[in-house]
Amino acid sequence: VRRMETEKADCTAKVDRLLERHSWIRSERHLFGKSGTDYDFSAHNPHKSREAFEKLQAEQS
Repeated sequence: VRRMETEKADCTAKVDRLLERHSWIRSERHLFGKSGTDYDFSAHNPHKSREAFEKLQAEQS
């Protein structure tokens, strides 16, 4: 139980730091995981998107 409480506190602190560093998260947060948005990771595979981005970048170099 203590380990889980410690993990929860650590995760909460990480989220707080992310919110401080990246102001866009607060305004976009309500879209996370919603169907039809850029944050719908069941429809958008971030790894494939990254690969496509890197391929396009290499082609333009």
